Amino acid sequence: MIRVSSGRVLLTVILTPLVFLSDASRLVSETSLSDCDEKSSREVAALVVGADQRETDAAVGALRHMINTYVKDFCDCDDITNMLRSMRHLVALTKAPSAASEVRAYESPYPTNRRDVLLVWINPTCPHCRNVADLIHDYQHASSDAPAAVFRMLPSTHDEVSQYTALNLQVLEFREPAQFVPRLYELLHTPPSDIQSVDARMKDLFAYPALELPESDGARKCLLQASQSFPSEMGAPVVVFRGRILSPNKEGGLLFDPLRNVTNLEATVHAIRVADGRRSQ
Repeated sequence: MIRVSSGRVLLTVILTPLVFLSDASRLVSETSLSDCDEKSSREVAALVVGADQRETDAAVGALRHMINTYVKDFCDCDDITNMLRSMRHLVALTKAPSAASEVRAYESPYPTNRRDVLLVWINPTCPHCRNVADLIHDYQHASSDAPAAVFRMLPSTHDEVSQYTALNLQVLEFREPAQFVPRLYELLHTPPSDIQSVDARMKDLFAYPALELPESDGARKCLLQASQSFPSEMGAPVVVFRGRILSPNKEGGLLFDPLRNVTNLEATVHAIRVADGRRSQ
């Protein structure tokens, strides 16, 4: 249902049953979100229909919240429909290298009691990376169903302070995993200005500079591996969930950014979970 008031399109979001073909062999009837018009309703239906009713219900709720946020931002029905189409492309098509989608033996998802994992490549001196880390932190605190996070270092190739900070953090993850994420957040919010200040910031944890510690060789190898995981033009931050790179997508006609806010990230996570459940049928 659409109502117009003072030049603004207002959406009344209602739940209606949609019937459509599942695999050309049977009809599947699901309760889906109807917003704006039939086109956007079908886009939502394509995102939420899955085998597990719990996952479907969670996805419907997350998408409703996301759509309402766009309505408050004065997006019209066509904009919402096109963003949903772009979201579908992201969920279906954006794939990370398989080697970049697995948690390694030395990595500890944070927090530990979550059922799946966001893999996050971070430049520890990058303001945008700080914002993404904060976004993930806020999502995890807002929802117990949010994935854990595994942070990996992807420093700038042209910044020695970024590289040295990343090396220190990688050594720290090897030596004291419980200290890794708290110190990463601390450095993201107050980045060091030079190499000497990195050593000063780490002296409470290391008896010697990181380059003199035995874990430094392994840390260098990890940083090299991270730099080779993605195309050279793709710098941090990079966020991967269940094999999908959570980067902006505009294949549907209007850009959808899964990292725009907590609402978009949560809706994207649920849509991917539903898609994976559908594929496992």
